[in-house]
This record gives sequence, structure tokens and C-alpha cells, in this order.
Amino acid sequence: MRKLECISFDTQNVLVDPLEFEVSDLELRVIRNVSENGFLIPYHVNYNDSFAYLYKFEDCISFVSAIEKIDMDEWRACILKLFDCIDVIEKNGFLNVCNLCLDPHFVFYNAAERKIWFLYLPVDGPFFFSDVKEFTNSLRLFIRRTGEETGLLDSVIKAVLADANSDIPKLKEAVEKFKPFQNNGGIDTPKKNGILSNFGFMKQSGSKKKETGDSTPVIHVQGGATEILDDGAIGIALVYKGDDYPLRMEIKTRESIIGKQKESVDQVIPFSKAVSRVHCKAGFDNGEAYITDLGSSNGTFVNGKRLEKDEIATIKEGDLVKIANLEFEVEDIKL
Repeated sequence: MRKLECISFDTQNVLVDPLEFEVSDLELRVIRNVSENGFLIPYHVNYNDSFAYLYKFEDCISFVSAIEKIDMDEWRACILKLFDCIDVIEKNGFLNVCNLCLDPHFVFYNAAERKIWFLYLPVDGPFFFSDVKEFTNSLRLFIRRTGEETGLLDSVIKAVLADANSDIPKLKEAVEKFKPFQNNGGIDTPKKNGILSNFGFMKQSGSKKKETGDSTPVIHVQGGATEILDDGAIGIALVYKGDDYPLRMEIKTRESIIGKQKESVDQVIPFSKAVSRVHCKAGFDNGEAYITDLGSSNGTFVNGKRLEKDEIATIKEGDLVKIANLEFEVEDIKL
């Protein structure tokens, strides 16, 4: 969230102090009137000689905790409920979608009723996100990360989530068409661990090697022979060349968003104001790495050449990538 110091919660309540933001009495009334659509009701209270909002979520757990317990059908229902809330906001005309919280620790799930509840902060102007584009990008990440944590996503929905130009209607359509993996023969849908952090999102770690007596990976082929694979790269790392702040960003997945706003990206660059909130995207697949600019203010450069928005450039070990005013060297990550 934008202001970590202004938000706290215990087992049954969330307390939000919006600091210098002005209260929107109209939004407050509207959100109370539509609370049955999946919004937590905000109660206005005095806090630290100012005001704050108190949200109660009795008999609910955070979505981070719920992910460990729900299956893909329940996950899909929860995401569709999120889109219902977005529809209420957009159709109402008095509410701002940028004030809807997408941090999974502040989204709540009632297992008994199988209902999901969202936190909306009724203040004048955008709060959690600066504009709809930033909100949409965070929505894509919310769907992808919670989905991957819950189970398996198919190639169709993955393609939509990987497309930086996918808008809210396209994302909703992809989730509506998604058919959750059906277990057969007692096979459990695998779940990943550690994608979501204690606050906001944690970066997805690379896949672990299967533990064997020999660290060299092998694949068995027909006839009983065993082919020894080359010790090739399993990803790339962008290593910051400056001496003032050590930073190494490892890219081992098909998509990794880079920027300075940690709620919206996979890889955070926190120490440069020149970096955009959502700056660029890098990925690694089938032995090749790429990077593309996402419309940043100060640009993304590969070996001195500035990329156009959405232009894809392949990168390899030894290349120099400049993100705004910061220069990184590309390194291979080996097995």
C-alpha cells in the first residue's frame, strides 16, 4: 500500500488513517449502501488527533490465508466477485476504482459463507493507485499471483495476464472462460508456496531442482538411455553497476514487472525517483531473455538504445540495460 505507516490490523479489525487525504462523505454513504456487494463497511473514528476508518471483518480470514485452503473453483468465484465490485464502482459514478485495495492481506474471505470482502477507502482523489492504468496492472498481478498460488492456470488466461495491454473487460472475460483444473484419479492440484509476502507481494522464486544423488540434471529417453543435458542458463540477473546500493534482480519466469511501487511490480527498485512506478517488463523463456518498456517516463535502454513503449528487445549475458538513470549488467543464472 502507498502508506505503510497508516494501516494496521488485528484479528478482527483493520484501521486505516488516510492522513492528509480529505474524507469523501458522498463516497462514504455510497459504499455503505452497496456494502452487500462485497465491500467492508468503513466506520469513521478518531485516531491520533485526526480521523481514521475502522473496518470489521468478523469470521473472516485474509485472502493470503484463504489461498492455502480453497480450490481453483473457489478462487475463480472470488476473482469474479472482485470484478462485480469493480462493476459496482464503475457503474455508480461516484466511486473511484483507484481507492479499491488489492493487497491480498487486506482482502477477506468468509469460509463458512464462501464470500469475499474488499476494502474501499472513501477519500477524495486516488489513494492506492494513481490512475486506472496502474490499478489495472495491479489487478493483472493480483489475478496471476493468487491463481498461481492456488493451483494451475491454463495457457489462455496466462496469455491475457501476460499482455500489458489487457484492460479490465479482457481480464474479466478471461476469468469467466477459465475452466479450473479437474482432479482425476486422486491427483491433487499442485500449489506453490511463498509467492505472497507478509505485506504486498513477494517475488516469485525460481524453480528448485529435483534432489537426486547427482546434481547434474538428466532426462530419460526411449530405449533406456540417459541423455546428459548441458548446464545451460535457467534465467538471467540484472545486476546494478552502482556502488551506492547493491541490487540484483533475478528473472526466471516468463514475465517479471519492474518498477518502484512494490504493490504493482515483481521486482522493486526503491532507491531512485527517476524509475516509474511500473517501469518495464523482463522475462525468460526457452533459453531467451527479453525486456520491454511499459511507457516509463525516463525510458528503458539496451546497450545505449532507448526502447519504444512495448518494444521487445532480446538481452543476453554481458548486455547493459539502463532503467531510467540506473545501469544494470545482464548475467546468466546457471543450474
